[in-house]
Amino acid sequence: MPYSTEHNINVFLSYAHEDQGIADAVASALRRAFFETLDITMMSEFPAGLNWRNLINDSIEETDIMIAIATGRLKPGHSFTGFEIGSFVNSMRHRPNMKIAPDVARRMISFAVLDKTPAAVNDFEGIDIDPAALHALRFDASNASREIQKLSSKGSDKATKAVIKFLSDIQNLIGEILPKKADKIGQIQDRIEFLNTLAVTVCQQVFIDVSNREEHVLIPKSKLIIRLQPNSASDQQALDAATIETQGPCADSFGLGQEGQAYDWPGFLKYASGPDIANAWNEAFRSLLASMNNSEFVENNTILSFDRKKTFRLFVARLTTLFSGAREYHIYVIPLLKPKDYGDPETTMLLRALQVSLGYRFMFLEATSEFSPDIIRATKPADLQFTISAMQNGLNMLLQMAEDAGLSSPEHVVTIFGARGVDEIYELWDKEKKALYEAASNILLASPPSVVSKKRFVAQLEAFCEHTRDLNKRYTTRVMKVLQRRMA
Repeated sequence: MPYSTEHNINVFLSYAHEDQGIADAVASALRRAFFETLDITMMSEFPAGLNWRNLINDSIEETDIMIAIATGRLKPGHSFTGFEIGSFVNSMRHRPNMKIAPDVARRMISFAVLDKTPAAVNDFEGIDIDPAALHALRFDASNASREIQKLSSKGSDKATKAVIKFLSDIQNLIGEILPKKADKIGQIQDRIEFLNTLAVTVCQQVFIDVSNREEHVLIPKSKLIIRLQPNSASDQQALDAATIETQGPCADSFGLGQEGQAYDWPGFLKYASGPDIANAWNEAFRSLLASMNNSEFVENNTILSFDRKKTFRLFVARLTTLFSGAREYHIYVIPLLKPKDYGDPETTMLLRALQVSLGYRFMFLEATSEFSPDIIRATKPADLQFTISAMQNGLNMLLQMAEDAGLSSPEHVVTIFGARGVDEIYELWDKEKKALYEAASNILLASPPSVVSKKRFVAQLEAFCEHTRDLNKRYTTRVMKVLQRRMA
């Protein structure tokens, strides 16, 4: 055991790697206060290259007193602290008393550094420690300089009192186990003044150490972590069996109110307001994940929010592959910024109306339109679901642009169309859109779509285009006339 002799009390200092600075401060104070009485073992002083786990077990077997440092927060280095405490508790079962004093029970002393947090026992989760027995050093870590100025050399403040109590308890144990050495220490100097000075030094070092740590972490952007299990036959099957963890605010994008929640993929898609939005999410994420596997990039991977009110872009910030073969995709969900509008509000509205009407024409009504009946009829069956999903998403994006521009507001409808016949226009559009989306859903739910279902969809698409062609022409003409009149 490092630095140990058979004539001293063996002390093992247990702490997480993140608490090394605090452990050093405590060890230094103990060695200065109780020289020639304590042999202190701490992990940082183990020789390099040895089997640490075996060395820890061997050291703990010889330990009389374990001092466990807690800072009230779970941390990556927490596992060794739990291992050491568990090893000590187990060792006490077959040897409950100290080797140096066979009539005195071995014990564990907790030194807790708390930043307005009562949960110091988080560091020892699963270990039975009475919170009332913690030597708790409480302070405001957000202002270390002020806390240091408040420290009293006489040990009258709460922080130094906590450290003095900790040191006094150690001294009392030494007096019980090694009374002759305890008397010698007491004769050397004024113990009260000396312990006060040590307590102030420990507090200063602890305050500075903790003040440089994270107090609170805020993730202002939506982030998803998608975990795919290994050995899936296809990307879609992998996604169907995936789990999704949320980080940051996801209420606006996916309707998920609580942060840090986990969902399976079907449960995640249920938050979409309709099957078309769910299909768009499914296709967008599938394409995004597939592009990463093929070392490609998706330039315009956009989705609508769960309630169709906002548009977001997805991008993969990190891809981690585990030894098991499972993969984790860290995906940020960023709202698309709207371009700044210049000029008169009405001419800006007319510009948006022209973009929407021509965008609709380019999608459906021209011979070479990507989603015209002839193009869909010529699409291979294997590509049909992807194409129809893209069609739905594209039309949703166009309708969202119209909503953002306020084109459905009564004053803008009157400016473009006038007041007469508006109800008939609304009725026609809602009827044709509903029928088209129902036909699209039938294709997207089929696995794979049949020739008959494809013919039915093409027939519905032809009816949709035929019934809305004149409406689109009238709308575009009216917008151009109003815009021309404003420009004259």
